Amino acid sequence: MRHPDALPWDQIPGLSAALGQGASLLRASRAFQELHRAFGGPADWTDWLAETSRSWLNANLQSHADFHLLLELTSSGSSAAMRTPGWLTCNAHWVPTLGHHICHFADTTGVERARLQAQALAERIRLIFKHLPVMVAHFGPRPHNRCEFANQQFAELFGHDEHSIVGAPALGLISTKLRDAVVPFLRRTLREHVPVTFPFDFISVKGEPLRLEVTVTFAGDPRHAGVDKGFFYLITDITERHKTEFALRESEDRLSRFMNASEEGVIFHRDGLVTDANPSASRLLETPIHLLLGRSVLDMVPPEFRARAEAVIASG
Repeated sequence: MRHPDALPWDQIPGLSAALGQGASLLRASRAFQELHRAFGGPADWTDWLAETSRSWLNANLQSHADFHLLLELTSSGSSAAMRTPGWLTCNAHWVPTLGHHICHFADTTGVERARLQAQALAERIRLIFKHLPVMVAHFGPRPHNRCEFANQQFAELFGHDEHSIVGAPALGLISTKLRDAVVPFLRRTLREHVPVTFPFDFISVKGEPLRLEVTVTFAGDPRHAGVDKGFFYLITDITERHKTEFALRESEDRLSRFMNASEEGVIFHRDGLVTDANPSASRLLETPIHLLLGRSVLDMVPPEFRARAEAVIASG
């Protein structure tokens, strides 16, 4: 093995070192030596490293091959910690003629902190979307509009999970018939860059008929019309509300048919004031229905029955 002094270490810029087995420090550049002193100059320079990073480095140094590692450094808890990096990227090259690795280090603390912050933010956003009472997904730019993100509720609607749905094209998730119904709304969103909301009848993967309310929103900045960033889907399951509204309409229709067909006068009131009446009541009282609304029902009761009517109204 040739001696590491074969390299002009005093002239090598940046953080560089010759490392032997067990991460033994054979030689180092001036910048590396200064960093070593900033950490207090420990006998074993790997005392800088977090336990996991130290293990990874030692394992890779045992192989006669190049490698690339992200190393986390320890915090000394002193004022020196404010001047030392938190992470170093190690690019190591095995040099057969020297019989050891030459390692070049770069301070990537800022990049790694930004990555961890972005990762934490992404996790918070994922948790928010996970607990939202709405199905949400983002599909990328044309021509395929592939899924880039979907919360669990959205993914399950189409028989996927949060991971398997990623990469699926938007129109590939639905049948040809439904595709023909949806495409005009998508085109309008992408053309006009405005949110579009529409009802959507859908059969779930479990075979259940669903009534959905779909909002498609352009994902880009309307001021940058030439930039296609795809669109967002926001889907709300309105099946139960739709069933309730349908049942209410049917009930109202049946009541309306009954009132129109009945020969008896029927008046509806709240707190003694008329809220509705059927045509027969209008004929019997010789008063148009719109003039009956808001009047006191007691005005329509003969004087001899008024006390009884008041008692009935008071009883609820």
